[in-house]
Amino acid sequence: MSDFAKSVPAAIAHTRPHVTGRDREFLPAALEILESPPPPAPVAFMMAICAFFALALVWAFVAGSTSTRSRRARSNASAAPR
Repeated sequence: MSDFAKSVPAAIAHTRPHVTGRDREFLPAALEILESPPPPAPVAFMMAICAFFALALVWAFVAGSTSTRSRRARSNASAAPR
């Protein structure tokens, strides 16, 4: 096997070293943002917005399917001879 083939798995397995809180202070600004964990309040707010959006989609789908059924029922009832 060639040296290149041997080095590929090693390169794939290589990960960045773990950065602690004190070490983050000395990183460049862009890396500091990537390495620091997000604050919990904005993450919870974002998850709540996503949950409300998903609920609205489900509600729209359910309301659309029930209104279609009721329109069909009304149209069938009005088409029947009296």
